[in-house]
Amino acid sequence: MLFSYARIPNHYCFIGALIGTQKGRTVEISNSYELQCGINNDKVVLDVDYFRSREEKFRELTEELIFIGWYTIGNAPNCQDLNIHQQFCQIYDSPLLLKLNPICNYATNLPVSIYETVIDAVDNQAKILFLEIPYTLATEDSERIGVDHIAKSSYSETITTSSAADNLHAQYNAIKMLHTHIKLLTDYVKAVKAGTLTYRHEIMRDISSLCQRLPIARNKQFTVESINQYNDVLLMACLAAITQGCKNSDEVRQIIACEQI
Repeated sequence: MLFSYARIPNHYCFIGALIGTQKGRTVEISNSYELQCGINNDKVVLDVDYFRSREEKFRELTEELIFIGWYTIGNAPNCQDLNIHQQFCQIYDSPLLLKLNPICNYATNLPVSIYETVIDAVDNQAKILFLEIPYTLATEDSERIGVDHIAKSSYSETITTSSAADNLHAQYNAIKMLHTHIKLLTDYVKAVKAGTLTYRHEIMRDISSLCQRLPIARNKQFTVESINQYNDVLLMACLAAITQGCKNSDEVRQIIACEQI
């Protein structure tokens, strides 16, 4: 998410828009963008013109994504959130509110809460109330590993590492030890070949036996799978570079558009 903020004395307000798809009561949030806001009489005022301009640009890119709601930071919804929410309600009906708590100290779940609004009678007066709703994360295995690693390393006050970090550390130590042993064997063979060490048949037989126990390195299927994995890594790196280039191009386009305005 990207953030734009307005400053009230001793307070910062970050707000942005959520876009995604909706089918009945099922809502999927897939992207977000920052919104500009200002201060009027110590109240946050949404820049409606900027909001509509950004919305039109996203509609030009895709017609499937629609405005779902808005996001901000903090704990439970407060009066300031209600004021901003009412401004969004003047543009769209029943937008959602997503709140991210940046100072959360637990790591079991993401510090994110999503709210919908209901109108209820309080003291014989209609009042807008925020009702927290459940949500699920549509993630892949790689994303779950990343979230688990970030959550445990960022929010835990103790020296606790994620399962991904422990697994990678164990693999690193194993590979490092294997590299050390292989280097020792290759150095011995090179020294024997150069004549600096005495040729010992039992050691050379052990090295030969070790090499014979690794037939997978000469297996055709292993070679094909290794090449496929190598190509997949190169493809992901290429896609990442293309995505970063598109992002940079979009930022330049936005800057030029703002200067023209």
